[in-house]
Amino acid sequence: MFIFRYIEYLFRATILHGLVMALFTTVAIAKDKPNILWIMTDDERPDAIGAYGASWAQTPVADKLAATGVRFQNAITTTPVCMPVRMSMLTGLYGHHTGLMSNRGRLKIDFRPLTLQFEKAGYQVANFGKLHWNMKSAFPIRGPKPAYGGPASSPFKLKEAFDPKKFNVINLPDFVIVSGTYPLPQEQTEAGLTTQQAIEFIESEVQEPFLLRVSYIAPHSPVLAPKPYDTLIDPKEIKLQLPSQEELANKPLWEQRLRQWVGSDGKLTEQQIKQSWATYYGLASFVDKEMGQVIKALDKKGLLANTIIVFISDQGVEMGEHGFYMKRNFYDGTVKIPFMISWHKMIPAGQVINEQVEIIDLLPTLLDMVGEPVPKNIDGQSAWPLIQRKTNQFREYTFSEINHLESQYAHLNIDSGRRVMVRTNKWKLIFWIDRAEPDGALYNLVRDSGERHNLFGDFQYANIRNQLMQHAFAWDKGEKESIQKILGKNRISGYD
Repeated sequence: MFIFRYIEYLFRATILHGLVMALFTTVAIAKDKPNILWIMTDDERPDAIGAYGASWAQTPVADKLAATGVRFQNAITTTPVCMPVRMSMLTGLYGHHTGLMSNRGRLKIDFRPLTLQFEKAGYQVANFGKLHWNMKSAFPIRGPKPAYGGPASSPFKLKEAFDPKKFNVINLPDFVIVSGTYPLPQEQTEAGLTTQQAIEFIESEVQEPFLLRVSYIAPHSPVLAPKPYDTLIDPKEIKLQLPSQEELANKPLWEQRLRQWVGSDGKLTEQQIKQSWATYYGLASFVDKEMGQVIKALDKKGLLANTIIVFISDQGVEMGEHGFYMKRNFYDGTVKIPFMISWHKMIPAGQVINEQVEIIDLLPTLLDMVGEPVPKNIDGQSAWPLIQRKTNQFREYTFSEINHLESQYAHLNIDSGRRVMVRTNKWKLIFWIDRAEPDGALYNLVRDSGERHNLFGDFQYANIRNQLMQHAFAWDKGEKESIQKILGKNRISGYD
C-alpha cells in the first residue's frame, strides 16, 4: 500500500513540477519578447505625414518613426470604410471572407482575432480609444470609450453643439463636417482623452511584454482642430489639385451620380475647400503631438528600447480632389494608408519599401517579428522577410472592396453592388465585380498619379483592363494559385 501511495506521490509531484516548469518557461520566454505599441488613426492619408513627402505636413513624431525604422510607401487598405477593414485587420482576412464589406455587413465567420495569439504567448493586450462593436474580444483590457468628437458630443449632436455661424463649420449632406475649430481645450478632445488613458495605463498597470493599441478617431470627421492647430497649416502651402469639368465628365457613371449627394461641386467655395484641407492637416498634426506624449511615457518608464512601434491608419479620405468629400472609393487618397514600423537597432533606419503591402499584413508581420507562428489559413502575410530584405517579392497585386448594397446610406444602395479595386504599382482597375454593367475606371499610376484620366473605355488598354479583371475574379474565388493558372507568366507590368 505504501509503495502505491509513494508512486502516486511521485506521479503527482512530477506532474506538478512539469506544470510549474512549463509556467516558468512560458513566463521566461514571454519576458524575452519585445513589447508592441500600436498607434492607429482614422481616415488619415499618407500626405498628412511629412515623411511621405508632404511639404505642408507638420508631423515630427511620425517623421522620426519613419527615420528610425521602415516606411511602407504603398500600403493599401482592403475595404475603404472603418468597421470592415478593422475586422479584416484583426482576422487577417479579406472582407468577402469575413462577410463584412460595409459598416452594416454581417459576419459569416467565427471571429477569432489574431491578437489572441499574442495573449496566449504571454502578452498583456490592451486598447485605448476607438473600438468597434464586435471587437471587444480582441482586447481583454479596454479603456472607456472617449466620446466621438468630444466629452459630451457625437457626430449627430455636433450640429447643435457646434453652431456653424459661431464656429465656422462647413457642412455637406449626410452631415460631414470638413472644417472648424474645436471649442474646448486640447485635453478634452477625443485624442486628448485617449492619450490620457493610455499614459495612465503605462504609468500604473502595464506589464511586459505588452501589446498596447492607442486608437485615435481623428482626423476622421468632424474635422474640428483645437487651437492652435486650427490655424497651424497655411492653405496656400497645400498642393492638392481641384478637378476640372473635363476630368469629372470622364469619370464612371457611378461617381457622377454619387457626387449629387457627397460632391463638393456647388456646395463649397474654393476658399472653403482649401480651408478644409488646412484644418484636416492641422488636426493630423495635433494627433501627431498626442502620439509623442504616449511614446514619452514609455521612455520615462524605461520601456522604449524593447518596444516595437507601429503607426498605421485604417483608410484615408477624399477631400474634394475628385469632387468628393468621402471615403468608400478607391482613389489613392482613400486606399493608400500611412504604415511604418520602428524597432530600436532591429530595423535599419530610414528604410523605404516600395513593394505593395495590405493592411491585413500588419498582425502577421508583428507575430513573425516576435517569433510567433503566422496562421496559414488567412489572407494576410508577414512582411518581416521583406523588411529584412530576405526577399524583394511580395504583393504585385493588391485588392480592395466594398458592398454598397449593405451601406447605411440609402443613396449608396441605388444602382449599386459590390465594387472592387485591383492595383499594381503601375495600374489600377475599379469595376463592379457582381454586375455586368461596364462602368469602371482604369488609371496609369505612373503617368497619371493624380488619377485624372480614366482609360477604362479606351480600346488601346482593353488588354490591360481584361487581365486585371481576371486577377480580381481569381482573387474573389480565393484560389491563390488560380491567377498563375489563368495568366501564366503573362504579367501586365510591362505595358505602357
